[in-house]
Amino acid sequence: MAISISNASFSPRQFLLPVLSGILLTLSFPKIGAAALAWFALIPLLIAIDGGPRRAFLSGLIFGLVHYSGLLYWVAGVMHNYGNLPITVSVAILLLLVSYLSLYTAAFACLIAVTKKAGLGIIITAPILWVSLEYLRAKLLTGFPWENISYTQYTNLYVIQICDILGNYGLSFYIVLVNAVLACLVHSLQAGRNRARAFKLYIPALLAISLVYWVYGFYRLQDIEEKIKTSPKIRAAVVQGSIKQDLKWSPLWQRETINIYDGLSREATRGFDTDILIWPETAAPFYFQDGGPLSDTILRLTGDLKTNLLFGAPAYAKAENGETLYLNSAYLLSAGEGAIHRYDKVRLVPFGEYVPARSLLPFAGKLVASVGDFTPGHSPEPLTAGRMRIGVLICFESIFPELARQQVRNGANLLVNITNDAWFGRSSAPYQHMSMAVFRAVENRISLARAANTGISLFVRPTGEITQAASLFTPTFLREEIALVSEKTVYNQWGEVFPIICFILSIMVIFYTGWRINHVN
Repeated sequence: MAISISNASFSPRQFLLPVLSGILLTLSFPKIGAAALAWFALIPLLIAIDGGPRRAFLSGLIFGLVHYSGLLYWVAGVMHNYGNLPITVSVAILLLLVSYLSLYTAAFACLIAVTKKAGLGIIITAPILWVSLEYLRAKLLTGFPWENISYTQYTNLYVIQICDILGNYGLSFYIVLVNAVLACLVHSLQAGRNRARAFKLYIPALLAISLVYWVYGFYRLQDIEEKIKTSPKIRAAVVQGSIKQDLKWSPLWQRETINIYDGLSREATRGFDTDILIWPETAAPFYFQDGGPLSDTILRLTGDLKTNLLFGAPAYAKAENGETLYLNSAYLLSAGEGAIHRYDKVRLVPFGEYVPARSLLPFAGKLVASVGDFTPGHSPEPLTAGRMRIGVLICFESIFPELARQQVRNGANLLVNITNDAWFGRSSAPYQHMSMAVFRAVENRISLARAANTGISLFVRPTGEITQAASLFTPTFLREEIALVSEKTVYNQWGEVFPIICFILSIMVIFYTGWRINHVN
């Protein structure tokens, strides 16, 4: 039986194969993290794209709905539990977000179908179209580059090394290319024709490209390891207080919160000559700049321990028109100099820290009221303490490669990601969020320390290796000697040239396809 859609038959095959692809791709991401699935998760979808553009669009839409629903299910819980929105509204917002993101996968499938009509194979078109649409997703509207397909491989040290040249998009290209070649191979075997071409052309080409990625990865791992050995070192400790979100902002818990961080910090530095202590985002749930007993406790701690302290706290400033601006900030207390430096978060979370197009979304005001209506900072400038120049990434900022790149270009020799992922509970979101931070270290060949309120706190080497990671919802600390590697990478110098090239090639492919179809007709 086939379903008729605009005079085009849509069989169960066009439905079930995209569903299978959506499930496989979702399983490849953390928390489950079956990363190997990503290398063939798209094959069912690519096989399903064997009809006209309308059927392909629907196949891509189904794939996207299944994948993003499984990937982002936790959004509804955040909206309901902490935004105080009814569960029906929370689910509706999730479905709206999932539907929007699914338009990108639908466009991918549709364009594949159209270009196939022009005689272009998916081995050529699939990787560049996928990367182009990932890039567009990161830029359009507020930008949402959450869990590109490359991030499935965050523990695969050999293949992620290419990111210091091409960024994470270069790895997305490779993964989709592998899927496309395997899909062509499956199709050739099923069709019973062009088998010789498949084995003589597709497989050797894939092996040649794979050799480049893996050999480069092996070489760079050895090279960076040598540079780590000869680089200056500092000693850092990250503290994970594990303060529950429903208690965090209670005035009754402010003193208890600081006591927890004070106690863990003193324990973390005992017998460990610490250069810097790192607390999570809004670890100080009050206006530190106002002074008072709680602020004095933090200042006394740095004096007692004779170390630098980086911690998150809200801040405020007066605009020229007299309006009070609220900021999500990171403070650096420099013990040796007695100086206080501050970084204000540049990239805010839509609907969490501000409402885009507030006049069009009046219902969203209730969510923002519960977590703060913030103003973005001006520029990602490093904070300095001794020989450390610290590029701070607050929460959501770690998923934007350009922010870490700018921090390093501005002189940062250490990246610090402070975040509060308590909103996400024990869902897959904390694991997903953590996986993306790993790539910021590789892209810029820089050490990264991450302090998360309820986890996952960790240390990442410039190779992308996670050396230590804390468990979720565990009050704890991690200590490590960190290398201040100075390495100018191609990615850091040139930025996102690779996805831009893919985007330009995609435009050329689309124009060629239009010309070819019109010319043939």
